[in-house]
Amino acid sequence: MFHVPPVRTTPPPVPAVHIRRAALEADLDRSADRELTLVCAPPGSGKTSLLSAWVRRTPDTPTAWVRLEPEDSDPRRLWSAVLAALTALPGLPASSRLRRLVVSRETVELDFLGELVDGLAALPDGVRLILDDVQHLEGPAVRRGLEMLVRCAPRGLRLVLSGRRDPPLPLPRLRMEERLHEVRHEQLLFSAEEAAVLMERSGLRLTAPQVALVRANLGAQRLNLGAGDVARGVALDGDFHALFCEFLGNREILRVMGQLRDKTHRVISRVVTLDAARMSGSYEEHLGIADAVIEGDAVLATRRIEEHLRIGKEALLSPRRC
Repeated sequence: MFHVPPVRTTPPPVPAVHIRRAALEADLDRSADRELTLVCAPPGSGKTSLLSAWVRRTPDTPTAWVRLEPEDSDPRRLWSAVLAALTALPGLPASSRLRRLVVSRETVELDFLGELVDGLAALPDGVRLILDDVQHLEGPAVRRGLEMLVRCAPRGLRLVLSGRRDPPLPLPRLRMEERLHEVRHEQLLFSAEEAAVLMERSGLRLTAPQVALVRANLGAQRLNLGAGDVARGVALDGDFHALFCEFLGNREILRVMGQLRDKTHRVISRVVTLDAARMSGSYEEHLGIADAVIEGDAVLATRRIEEHLRIGKEALLSPRRC
């Protein structure tokens, strides 16, 4: 079995500046009868923080946590990590067959997955299994394993998947069969009141009306993605940047942006025309920046802004044709 460091099977700490999402935690509690819970939203939406706080609020529920990595698309690594998290459960009986399971170094056979399911079914108190960053899982072998785990899930298993994209599972069928509970980005958004409290606790001074302006801009960007209006998208992109410059009092940057607005719009329009995916990519980057600022994480916000500017610069210098 591959070595799995404990940090990957330990729920991360709740951020020092944290607003409890009581309504969302209650929603997760109520969905315990669904075999699969999916928390899916762009980066920075608060998925991990929500789940970590939820786990800490319900310590009596046995929980196995796995932070996934790109290498986990190798099914041997994935199931080694899952097995490491399960065998680390404090209340796991010494006689549990999970303790005797070993992931082959050659391949993961269906027999192993069947024994894993049987071991989960035999747990006296059930288990909540959380796989975080599920967007890293790709490939047919991983998909088949996840499908089998969902299809054959024993009564005591609560499977929770969290990621930036939908996992490779038959979600439409699971919805139709009422076996799936979903938490999406719209539900994870802070209300203006929550955002204002969070900013105040973090020492930042973005007001509730300012948060509302940012949310309105992001909402308009999201709607425009469906419309495919390039000119409108470019204008909204510029407005997003201008909002934060205005909030921070960067009048000189605002002045220069105003002077170069028409030229900037022409250049960005050309990039978006050549690379249709750039508009949606920029929108997701904006979401991450806004959420980091609203959550008061200055380091994360700075990193995301720098990454956004780097990607934008590369797109301007080397636009990718569709």
